[in-house]
Amino acid sequence: DVFVAWDDNIDTRELNDTAKRNLLNTEWLDNFQLFSERESYRLEAKNEDASIADTLNKLWNITKLKSGNRFHQLINSLTHFRFEIEYASSIEDLSAVNVGSSVNECLFCGCYKYMGVPGGGFDKMIAGLLKDVDTSRYVQFEKLVTKIDYSDELVRVSYRTKQGEIGSLRSRFVIVTVPLGVLKAKTIEFVPTLPRWKQSAIDYIGFGTLNKCIMYWERPQTSWWPEGRQILTLITDNDEDSGLWTSFFNDRALGNGGHYILTGFIGGRKAKAEEDRSDQEIIETALQNLRRMFGDNVPAPTKCIITRWGQDPYARGSYSYIPVGTRNITEMRNKLSKPLGVRRPQVYFAGEATTDLLYATTTGAHRSGIESAQLVRAGLWKYRSKGV
Repeated sequence: DVFVAWDDNIDTRELNDTAKRNLLNTEWLDNFQLFSERESYRLEAKNEDASIADTLNKLWNITKLKSGNRFHQLINSLTHFRFEIEYASSIEDLSAVNVGSSVNECLFCGCYKYMGVPGGGFDKMIAGLLKDVDTSRYVQFEKLVTKIDYSDELVRVSYRTKQGEIGSLRSRFVIVTVPLGVLKAKTIEFVPTLPRWKQSAIDYIGFGTLNKCIMYWERPQTSWWPEGRQILTLITDNDEDSGLWTSFFNDRALGNGGHYILTGFIGGRKAKAEEDRSDQEIIETALQNLRRMFGDNVPAPTKCIITRWGQDPYARGSYSYIPVGTRNITEMRNKLSKPLGVRRPQVYFAGEATTDLLYATTTGAHRSGIESAQLVRAGLWKYRSKGV
């Protein structure tokens, strides 16, 4: 399912099956997997931590493999791609103790699990959830929450509209589902101020950035397309551009209605830096890499969509990760999800960052929302049983 191309300035055609098997099953990859796992366990036993990048550099020092060596570039490229895409964080920031032992899962997964809603798109899922909801009565749009005051029997949620109008709503319970990046930015004021244990959890958990360059071509332009390949990866000849729009996902191979679409991925520090570049500059970089893989005849895309989640004021990133130095991530996520209230639980917190096993996933975010809603429903029944 994987297309691999070397950038050696001589031949950028796809490796034949024998060469690809030799490349992807080399003892260097096996040794790196074993080394990373042992380093993770060694650090944990000593109550220490380091980054995935530290582990990688230690391997280079032991093996004497330098930048430019093919095995060095293979491990470096795949490590950047797999870890930084999976965790939306640079390998310099990821905890080797917490994620280093999962190198097998990150580097050697044979395929990508493709999950989707029949008809495609998250909008279909949202439409399904709202099918029996009177949105005109129960859902309010384009109102930016500025304050959550839980100092009284009823919680007051203050907001501001795009037109500058100020208003508020009152409720017995509130579920806060804004991304962790918004909580970190403190754009919502809490009254009383968030307790220290809650704020420490917000500060402690990492929040990364994963961006996409989604390119679409009209059918007649795609004679260069490698049919049936899910992942298209360029292994560059230096460390600096490893992971810089070098890996692409071909969802046509898994069935997308026959559309010719490639999605380029970039994560971590590189993703944040790329957000300052123009769309045209990003497209040129992605195209340059595709042409290094498939030749100079790769045409420019007909349409392109580029995400910039780090600059989105309503997200300020993509999803959470486990940073270097983390010792008690489960405890911190539990604190993040713990409700607040003066005399009883009133303000609940949900979202992917509040879940331990399913963090960084839509499934985790959705499940945490359902769990919080069930707690609120139980609280409402208590009021009704008292006739309040």
